[in-house]
Amino acid sequence: MTLITTSLVSLAFAVPEDRDKPITGRANSTSIDANSGKTVLVGKVVIRQGLLTIQADKVTMQNDPQTNETQFLVAEGNPVIFTDTPTLDKPSVRVTGQQIEFLVSKDLVITNGDAQITSDNNQASGERIEYNLVTEFMTIEGECALSDNESCEQAEFILQPGKND
Repeated sequence: MTLITTSLVSLAFAVPEDRDKPITGRANSTSIDANSGKTVLVGKVVIRQGLLTIQADKVTMQNDPQTNETQFLVAEGNPVIFTDTPTLDKPSVRVTGQQIEFLVSKDLVITNGDAQITSDNNQASGERIEYNLVTEFMTIEGECALSDNESCEQAEFILQPGKND
């Protein structure tokens, strides 16, 4: 099996009120273009918004120049680490990969390269994972689904009994 599609209810993101909190960032260097809305952070990057934390080598954020609302974010690293808490009564979620894209208007997180999502001993891993934060629908693709290589890694998941409520 090279492609696994599933809905993992226990793997969700973002305490709703966190989206109204300011985004803070730290990096070795930062460039901000207020006219285009593009911000690039490079070197030991740490971005926080409420309980959400992103650690990466490089992060590119695109904000709407008129409203300053974040449109998308691309984080690159070895690995990128994205942690968040879906609600205060649920365990935190940890996403890792070589690249993580967050498409804010679509509530979509796309993780590429050694992609892994873990929450409360539930785990999904593959070469690429797409996760919709609203519908909680996830597509996990192993290396086999993305190439013609016969000796490749398949997508995997571990679900603990009684954890999906």
